[in-house]
Amino acid sequence: EVAFTSLLLPSSERVAAKPDKTLTLARGPIVDLQTVVAAGLKAYEREVKELNLVLFPEALADLIHMERILSKPGGNLLMVGESGAGRRSLLSLACHLHGIELLTPATTRGYSVASFRAELKTILPRAGVQGIPLCLFIEDHQMRDEALVECVNSLLAAGEVPGLFEPQELEPILSPLKEEMGKAGFTHRSIFDFFVSRVSSYLHVALSMNPNNPSFLMRCESNPALYTKCSMLWMGAWSAASMNTLPENIIADVEEERLPNYQRAPLVKQLVAVHKTHEARGATPRMYVFFCQMWKKVFLSQRDKVSDRVEQLSGGLAKLSEAEAEVDKLSKTAIEQRALLSQKQEEADKAMDQIQKSMQRAVERKAEVEHLQTKLGKEEAEMTRRKGGVEQELASIAPILEQARKAVGGIKSDNLNEIRSLKMPPEAIRDVLEGVLRIMGNFDTSWVSMKRFLGNRSVKDEILNFDSRKITPEIRDSVNQLLKTKPNSFEHANIYRVSVAAAPLAAWVKANLEYSQVLHKIQPLEAANAELSAELESSKERLVKCQEALVMLDQKVAQMKEQFAKRTAEAETLKASLAKAEGVLGSAQSLLEKLSGERSRWDSMLATLKGEMHALAGHSLLAAGFITYLSDEQEAARASVMAEWVQMITVAGLMDGKGGDGSIAMRESMRTGGFSLVNFLSSEGELLKWKAEGLPADKLSSENAIVLLKSAMTSLIIDPSSAAVEWLQSNLRGANCSLETLSSHEARFSTALELGVRFGKTLVVAETDTIEPVLVPLLRRDLVRQGPRLVVQVGDKFIDFVDSFHLYLATRNPSPTILPDVASLITVVNFSVTLSGLEGRLLGVTIQHEQPELEKQKTTLLAAEDELKIQLEAMEQKLLVDLSASEGNILENRKLIDSLNELKTKSQTIKDKLTESHKLQISLDSQRDVYRPVAQVGSKLFFTLLDLSRINPMYRYSLPMFLDLFKKTLAAKELGHAPPEERTRALGPLLQRLVFGSVSRSLFKRDRLTYAMHLVHLLHPALFGEGEWEVFTGQLLLTGSNNAAAPVSVPSWAPQADAAQMQNLGSTLPELLRAFDLSNAQAWQRWATSERCEVDFPPNVPPSVTPFQKILLVQALRPERLQAALVDFVFKALAISSLSPASSSLQQIATEDSYAMQPILMITTAGADPSQELEDYAARVMPGKYKQLAMGGQQTLTALGLVADAAKAGHWLCLKNLHLVVHWVPELEKVFASLKPHPDFRLWLTTEEHSQFPTVILQQSLKITFEAPPGMQKNLQRTYESLMHKEFVEKGPPQRAQLLLVLSWFHAVLQERRSYIPHGWTKFYEFSPADLRSAADICEAAGGLAQGAPDWVTIHGLLGLAIYGGRVDNAQDERLLGTYLQQFFSSAMLSPNSRGGMRLAPGISLPTSSKHSDYLALIGTLPTHDTPALFGLPPNSDRAVQQKAAVYVQSNLRAIGTDQQSAGTFDRERWASQLSPMLSLWQKLSASCQGVRNISPAPPSSDTTPVEVFVNMEVAKGKTLLKVVDESLSAIGRVVRGTELLGASTRAQGNALIKGEVPAAWTAIWEGPEAPVQWMKQAAARLVALEQWYEAARSGTLLRAPLKLHELLQPAAFLTALRQQTARHLRAPMDSLKLICALNDNELSRNTIGFSLQGLLLQGAACTPPQGLSQIATEDPTYNPTPSLHFGWVSKKEPGPYAADRSSVVPLYLTPERETLLAELRLPCTGSETQWVQAGVALFLGENN
Repeated sequence: EVAFTSLLLPSSERVAAKPDKTLTLARGPIVDLQTVVAAGLKAYEREVKELNLVLFPEALADLIHMERILSKPGGNLLMVGESGAGRRSLLSLACHLHGIELLTPATTRGYSVASFRAELKTILPRAGVQGIPLCLFIEDHQMRDEALVECVNSLLAAGEVPGLFEPQELEPILSPLKEEMGKAGFTHRSIFDFFVSRVSSYLHVALSMNPNNPSFLMRCESNPALYTKCSMLWMGAWSAASMNTLPENIIADVEEERLPNYQRAPLVKQLVAVHKTHEARGATPRMYVFFCQMWKKVFLSQRDKVSDRVEQLSGGLAKLSEAEAEVDKLSKTAIEQRALLSQKQEEADKAMDQIQKSMQRAVERKAEVEHLQTKLGKEEAEMTRRKGGVEQELASIAPILEQARKAVGGIKSDNLNEIRSLKMPPEAIRDVLEGVLRIMGNFDTSWVSMKRFLGNRSVKDEILNFDSRKITPEIRDSVNQLLKTKPNSFEHANIYRVSVAAAPLAAWVKANLEYSQVLHKIQPLEAANAELSAELESSKERLVKCQEALVMLDQKVAQMKEQFAKRTAEAETLKASLAKAEGVLGSAQSLLEKLSGERSRWDSMLATLKGEMHALAGHSLLAAGFITYLSDEQEAARASVMAEWVQMITVAGLMDGKGGDGSIAMRESMRTGGFSLVNFLSSEGELLKWKAEGLPADKLSSENAIVLLKSAMTSLIIDPSSAAVEWLQSNLRGANCSLETLSSHEARFSTALELGVRFGKTLVVAETDTIEPVLVPLLRRDLVRQGPRLVVQVGDKFIDFVDSFHLYLATRNPSPTILPDVASLITVVNFSVTLSGLEGRLLGVTIQHEQPELEKQKTTLLAAEDELKIQLEAMEQKLLVDLSASEGNILENRKLIDSLNELKTKSQTIKDKLTESHKLQISLDSQRDVYRPVAQVGSKLFFTLLDLSRINPMYRYSLPMFLDLFKKTLAAKELGHAPPEERTRALGPLLQRLVFGSVSRSLFKRDRLTYAMHLVHLLHPALFGEGEWEVFTGQLLLTGSNNAAAPVSVPSWAPQADAAQMQNLGSTLPELLRAFDLSNAQAWQRWATSERCEVDFPPNVPPSVTPFQKILLVQALRPERLQAALVDFVFKALAISSLSPASSSLQQIATEDSYAMQPILMITTAGADPSQELEDYAARVMPGKYKQLAMGGQQTLTALGLVADAAKAGHWLCLKNLHLVVHWVPELEKVFASLKPHPDFRLWLTTEEHSQFPTVILQQSLKITFEAPPGMQKNLQRTYESLMHKEFVEKGPPQRAQLLLVLSWFHAVLQERRSYIPHGWTKFYEFSPADLRSAADICEAAGGLAQGAPDWVTIHGLLGLAIYGGRVDNAQDERLLGTYLQQFFSSAMLSPNSRGGMRLAPGISLPTSSKHSDYLALIGTLPTHDTPALFGLPPNSDRAVQQKAAVYVQSNLRAIGTDQQSAGTFDRERWASQLSPMLSLWQKLSASCQGVRNISPAPPSSDTTPVEVFVNMEVAKGKTLLKVVDESLSAIGRVVRGTELLGASTRAQGNALIKGEVPAAWTAIWEGPEAPVQWMKQAAARLVALEQWYEAARSGTLLRAPLKLHELLQPAAFLTALRQQTARHLRAPMDSLKLICALNDNELSRNTIGFSLQGLLLQGAACTPPQGLSQIATEDPTYNPTPSLHFGWVSKKEPGPYAADRSSVVPLYLTPERETLLAELRLPCTGSETQWVQAGVALFLGENN
């Protein structure tokens, strides 16, 4: 209601007038503020530029906030919000209202800190010296350089940027300030300080930042002045009312006849709802504004189009109806004319008889006329005589009467008024007036009556016009009596004296009296005269009638003669007319019959269109939503979201058509999600035209083409294959626009952009991997008024803007870098390849190769068919236009009928051709379909390649690369002479092998089996039964199973550790377990111990069991052999003999596999560097034409120069270590793409794998992986080929050479032991060649080698603490490293034959010379495959490695099978199918946890022990876990059932579960397993066990029975609680205690609170009382159960139960991954502790299965 703001002050009180003062805030009604702001906005838009602001409450509040800060000297702003929130517009308006000049950096290409500092040099003096209030506005896209942000931070913090001005520059700048400084009182130390203070006061800095920008938090943390010196304004989401205001304003402009009122409210609601559904995907307010505007544009355009179409159809149908009516009329007329023709002759005969009769009657009439004329003559003479007598009598009196009338007419009104004014008139006047009244028939002679008579305005006219014949004898007698009685009163002399007016009246009375008497006298004569006159008139009338009858008879005779002639002529005319009518009728009926098909179709179309008009608002909403939000989505996501929108909009009533059957069908289609953007926004003719221009024919491409051509925003086209850009260029050329194509990295880019804007060109900018700041003003159409012109800023210039300017951006990069502030300014259009589209393309390629004539026929046929369809559509359109535009009777328009007939004939011909073409096409397609299986296999194969990027971002492949492989398959020699059918069958498998062989060389060894299994699964689905793949990959573990199978028992011959896998297999595939008959222990015992169990199945396994079902059994009961089983499976399925690619020499790569425009990318691992081999090969084949460059930060410009030179000269160039300059690689790719190289040119690249490596160059390159071969032998060979080369080894004594071998062996052991992580090492350590080089230097510097006594202490210290130890950050790994240092670096190792001497390995003797060849020979004798014993590991360690490799394959296959994009979208059906089993599972599991829900722990007291407190905390945590999971899954259930809207948290949790991940809200309480179902099962098991823990703790018996730590959510906290309880018991500090462990409880100290644990698992050894740790055999399981172990906390001073020399440290971990250490224990052992440390012995908590 009320606002406090300085905007309510007059202009003279605002910032422009008082920039150095803090303005007082005025208080006023919000309405007044709105008026001021609205007026300011209007003025700003008139003078500067359009802002298109809607001043809803949030905008007004933000504006007040901004101006309040700007109204204070030095007020700075940090505006944080999403794009479109109004930051820039509101700031511009606030500055305008206060008279502050708004400045923003003119970001050009290559805009840098130096550019910004140069601009500051002009800005700061204007503020600090001239005292002009300025606002420097900087947006996210202008802060690409962090150094620029640091400048802004300095400016905010100190009012200056250090080093901005040179000292010599400051003097002339600051000299004008001396006077101002004096006025200010010299309060500053220097004039520069005064300048800085004025800059701080007069310059306001406003920053606009997007919180979604990855750099946002880092910038705020690194530059504290951004928030300490700025007032932060969060401009977040708009309120519901504000969201509604925008569409309401936009819809208000649409007329009611176009958009009915009843649709407006639901339309606004749905516009908001559609935007809300996409907010979680990053929809911004700017996108919402565009969405609403797009709806209006689409709606009005489609409304006009549909209206025009309806008008055309209605016009055409109306004309056809008119024509039908005319035909009916013509038919009736023809029938009538036939009948009329027969009548006409009869009428002619009758007419002849009538003519004769009429002539007879005419003679009789003529005689009668002559008699009447004689009689009339006599009567007229008598009449004339009598009339003369009457006129003579009247002639004497008429003058007197006329004279009296004239006298009366001369009476003046004043005289009459004078009489009337008399109260009592003289008697004479009274008598005269009485006489007048009586003559006029008025016998009321009172004075009142007389006055009334005189008062009448027309009294004179009444007297003058009085008819004397009205005087009756009674009146005459009455007046005569008055004259006799009062004669004097009527004497002229007497009455004249009395009244001038009365005298004429008296004369009039007497004259009328005399006239009346004469009339009475002549009355008999007049009566006789009247009688004679009547007779005369009667005779005259009779005469006239006779004459008329005579004339009529004559006329009738003449008429009959004419009619006779006419009827005779009419008969002839009728004959001609009838013939003509029958001709017109025939042609009209023929035309209507031809157009009958069109009529019925047009009727149906009209009904459909009328229905569409009612549903147009909803359809337009869907189309606008698609264009705004879905253009960058994949097909599945588009379909899912569109189905959701259709459902929403249908429920809102915006999809209801009311136009008949057609609309009902359409409405039904809509309900099932049948809205088609392609059908709605394009015609068949447009689609055919686009196809002819080169647009791929698949649905995704057609939708994207519509988005490109309809979107009002600039489009960024993601087009890896460049097909879409080529189509766009072709389409734009066809539109006759001024088209220019350029690349974003071209030097002329800025100039071309300026010219394009100035001259209204259409620019297509290729290779746009990121949006440059210079483009931003163009993207948001930031047009500024300069007088009558509109200009836009391009870099540092303002360019005249021409409306015809269009900008299209394109990139081949499938994931370009687009910052959030720019993302909402563009429409990203993703032209990714689709399965169906690629299949069609590959089919064309296959037929082109196999039967080119067939493909040529198909192409020609399709082109002709498309042309015919376009012609047909044009003809039908012309038909409608001609019909609707015709005027008058259509049947009389011969030209139109002929034209219609011609059009119809042509269209029918085209239809016939199309029918014929269709038949021919079916025939051709049947021939083409022979090759379709090859295309289908190829299409699926390509998509398997795209899936690989989900397991490693380096695995990127392009369509051109795949097409090359496909063509090579078709040209393969091995099928060259095969018959067509056999060739077709063999092409698919051959393609599989070639693709796998080619792709596998670009895969790391660990991923080749994953890809092979993925290929088999997609290409050979018949090999897998229902649900088997899901069981294998663990996807049923992720989503749960609805099968409530009974518990499955583990066979007696199998280890109990396999119980979980058996239960999983038995619950999902019970029939399979029954088929195997696992209870037959005798048959399966041998299989259980077989080294090749994957092939050695018992004979009792039925033949119906498939190879993959056998794999499932291996997975469950022999997981360590699963990797081998999978390899054997893919070998047979793909008909390959190895997962490793065929060996490719550098010669083959350079000459056969690559070409000049394809970089060769060698992906390396540590220890593998092919560059030396490449250099040697190039020296042989390209002497003097090979260069290489190791990349680093300063080498990029050099590299680009070398690329250009080598390409031009046809040389080879190798750029090494691209992973060090990943940010620069896109620039290299752009330069490379623009080259036109010599055919001999090759660009070789090396890199290690990097998650941020640019996609485009990965796709375009020929990729080859180089891995260091595993094993000690290969490792040592690499070392002695590189670092330990001949010169280095042989330059010292033999002892030095021996020590170098020991060091190399030690280094190799550390590296190769990483193959056994986490058993060998707990994590991966980067032991690099640089470490080996440094260690060699240390060994050499340790001295004493010549005397045979190296400084072992120094070597141990430096290697253990710095070189190698510096990388190790785990206590167990440090202990392991120490054992190796003690083992290898000792005098015993260099003197193996002396007493106590040691060897590197059994049978390995150190050479006694320093010859390099001796050491190489020794290395050559090593086995190629390492045994675990070589590293001190137990013999069964390989089982864990193999098992881990198989688990890696499974997890990768799971990752490949999970579509991350579709998993991020909401699809109710998918959620229901995938999450319902999980909801059911949790419902069952949570029911068993009811006991924990009911626990209510008592509040702790002074007697409560720490262990009891821990149990209570554990219960509280368990209840929290139950509550969180219950709420999460309940919300998901309600969403799936449709009873609750999808919220952000529910969406995140549901998507996580679908991806196979545990929601973050759950793991925040308890981490647990990674698979959701396993997590739920284990959580439920812990909660069930927790009830028993609580009861035992409450009864005080908890520590008496053996405990299972794996039943706890926080096992480490239990150990801490017991430590605390023991400390209280012993009255000792907690940190003075240590945890001890014993095999028997009597070995524990009596001073401790003892407890025992069961269910622990041991790796690396077995444990049996009393001897403790013992060695294990190869066939033993990886994890061995331990007996119950007894624990207690004792003082560190107290000795443990086992002496150090008879025991070994054994770490206790939470899980086998060895990530969380719970404690370090000592267990008794035989042998040295080193043996068990190197064996990797460790304890783990068991798991609840």
